[in-house]
Amino acid sequence: MFQDFVNRDALDSLFAYTAVEVLVASSPKNVFYLTGSPTAIPDIHLLPWYTPSAASCGVALVQPDGSSLLFVEEADLAVSRELAWAPVTTFDREDGSAIQALAAYLKAHGFEESIVGYESEGMTASACRELRALLPRLRLTPVDEALDLMRSRKTPGEIAMIKRSADILDDAMIRAFSEAREGDTEWDLHSAILGNALELGAEYCRGGLMIVEENGEPHKGVGERPIRYGDLIFADHATFLGGYPSNQSRHAIVGEASEEQARMYKITVDVERALIEYMRPGVTGRDVFLRCRELVAEYGMQHSAVIVGHSLGFGYQERPMITEDEGMALRDGNIIAIEPMLPPTQRYTVQDLVLIREGGNVLLSDRFDTDELFVIEGRR
Repeated sequence: MFQDFVNRDALDSLFAYTAVEVLVASSPKNVFYLTGSPTAIPDIHLLPWYTPSAASCGVALVQPDGSSLLFVEEADLAVSRELAWAPVTTFDREDGSAIQALAAYLKAHGFEESIVGYESEGMTASACRELRALLPRLRLTPVDEALDLMRSRKTPGEIAMIKRSADILDDAMIRAFSEAREGDTEWDLHSAILGNALELGAEYCRGGLMIVEENGEPHKGVGERPIRYGDLIFADHATFLGGYPSNQSRHAIVGEASEEQARMYKITVDVERALIEYMRPGVTGRDVFLRCRELVAEYGMQHSAVIVGHSLGFGYQERPMITEDEGMALRDGNIIAIEPMLPPTQRYTVQDLVLIREGGNVLLSDRFDTDELFVIEGRR
């Protein structure tokens, strides 16, 4: 099914503008994107803690006509043939490596002197040395940014999948907050969100929960502390569906919000909505980040968070990032998880998924009403 999710126009442009004659992908995000490899899914779920050297998802080879080939070890052959949409070939780890199998294929098909695009982040230095030793006339050129750009513009199928994932997460949080009561523990609430997401159809869910006490002090970590009247609950979770993540942050108040809590929450929502309106194709991640600082300063506060959001994809936090150093421009088809974090705790944060469109942005995470703080039943 996933071949319909590949942005073919962007793939054609990658070959046209980078001059590579064949593409080798080795990170889970790109192997899955280009082949549907099922063994890449666990590593995608573990992002951002995944490390390239620990990947066990195989290697993908892509030619200019869009055809892909997935190299996997023998143990993964059966499941890969069943679930990947690309043709699959295998190698025996005891007799050689994926790189040796790849080199043999390149040589057999006349690519031993070609320009090969590869991922500098996804292929280890030792793997590059091995490939160069096997094919010394091969010319390797990194195409990481081109691959990021290719995946960043979502196809209609990808948008629909991420929308479904966002709906699952919002519904999971609504149900958890609706059923929570004063005296429940942090673990009760956090576990309810995770369990609800899985029950509603997510293949995986992770995240965190934090309490900001009525006096403004954050209580970090998820433990056995019971939630109390006046606690501001901050939940930041991600669900995955078909490999595609959602990522939303929501607040709830136990009982009744104080004047200060209500004021800060309103500022948070107002800043987030102003940024959603500000984002458009051509504006860089840095532009959005600096606009957030301006908006926060208008309320007499100093913005100190190092990130205001990120593009969403198989790499979870992908480019364009919404940071001070991000020069990549937003493009039509990007999905941005926008998350202005306000001082002093940086945990007044409403995070939503926004589809960037030339004719006006679209809010994808629209099931949870963020106009007002969600109230968890409490007592004095």
